[in-house]
Amino acid sequence: MTPRRRQAGFTVVELIVVIVVLGILAGVALPRLNNSAPEDALGTRDTVKGLLRLAQRLATSKQTGVCLVRAGATTVRVVYGTAGGCNGTPLLEPGTGSAIVFTAPGGITLSGAAFVRFDATGRPVSANGGAVLAVPSVINVNTGGTASTVSVQPQTGFVN
Repeated sequence: MTPRRRQAGFTVVELIVVIVVLGILAGVALPRLNNSAPEDALGTRDTVKGLLRLAQRLATSKQTGVCLVRAGATTVRVVYGTAGGCNGTPLLEPGTGSAIVFTAPGGITLSGAAFVRFDATGRPVSANGGAVLAVPSVINVNTGGTASTVSVQPQTGFVN
């Protein structure tokens, strides 16, 4: 009589448990993968904040006016502000030499201030570089029915 060999493999119960767990994970994860608008909005807001802080720090380090300009409803760029306003030379990315321009992802629009100009001390000023602004400059990031705000405080230039 020959001894029986034990067969290796998964049982039906183990396979069913794995399929049920995968189904639950798919039911929870797939809806989140399809709706990336909240994450895109947060990323856009953080990018606008970062570009505003870059413009402010650049203004103080170079001792010149620097602007963040909102071009249309989806694009912002950083430029050196001339005495006539915010239409100077664009800030270039190191290494590539291309202008620093950010375009919001699809479904996200920008509104509010058309530009924010910082003087050599890092304070937000009017377009022609004159008076320090008396009210916060605000850029809104809009996603359908939701909006988040990036503001630049007058006198200090603090970005929040």
